[in-house]
Amino acid sequence: MFKKKEVETWMNCPECNIRLKEDHLSDHMRRVHNKNIEDKKIEPSEPSNKKIYKEKNKRSISKAIISLIIIIVVISAFTITLYFTNNNNNNNSNGQNNHKTNYYVSINGKGDYSSIQKAVDSASENDIIYVNNGTYFENIEINESISLIGKDKNTTIIEGNGSGIVINILADNVKISGFTIKNGGPSSSDSSNAGIVIRSNNNTISDCNISSNQNYGLYIYSSPETTNNLIKNNTFSYNKYGIYTSYAKSSN
Repeated sequence: MFKKKEVETWMNCPECNIRLKEDHLSDHMRRVHNKNIEDKKIEPSEPSNKKIYKEKNKRSISKAIISLIIIIVVISAFTITLYFTNNNNNNNSNGQNNHKTNYYVSINGKGDYSSIQKAVDSASENDIIYVNNGTYFENIEINESISLIGKDKNTTIIEGNGSGIVINILADNVKISGFTIKNGGPSSSDSSNAGIVIRSNNNTISDCNISSNQNYGLYIYSSPETTNNLIKNNTFSYNKYGIYTSYAKSSN
């Protein structure tokens, strides 16, 4: 039997291949290649071009698998990114505006404003207004969900000057703390004049001195009805009436 190297040599002969298939190779080998063999004893190896084809086919399959894995990874990453982007957009559109701006009011002109009302008019939802010590002669109307914070309830004073409501709250979710609110008086446009009037829901008034108002210290009434207003840690003194509620629900 031929060795592998010898077999590959004569396998390049086209006639050898034909004879091998017909089991008549011995005659051809003696006549052409001067070799004496018995028929059916030759087990040729695969032609070299067939081996090359198999190797190329294996490499092509490997490349295809790698490409498919890369595509899957890229698509997965894109899908995850898109999910979180949409989630964030939905949270921003469905929830409240969480952006906050801080404003500073100082009567000496060193803050953003010297008037509380001007700061309130400039503020948007969830903004915070900090008020420095001093006496502010103003009647304030609040139409946005903001926080109004005084530096010290004994020295940060909002003075109504004996005319009308000192602080009139029309928006929901307003927070007021750290003030002396005083000297609200009669008003031709509103008989419920007071230091503070609440016409909305979910507001918090805390840590304030509410005093010397000619009618009510704090007036909560229907619009058509108000709910969930929290009044805590305040001092009421020298008002005609301390707290008055009209059609209010769950105000503490």
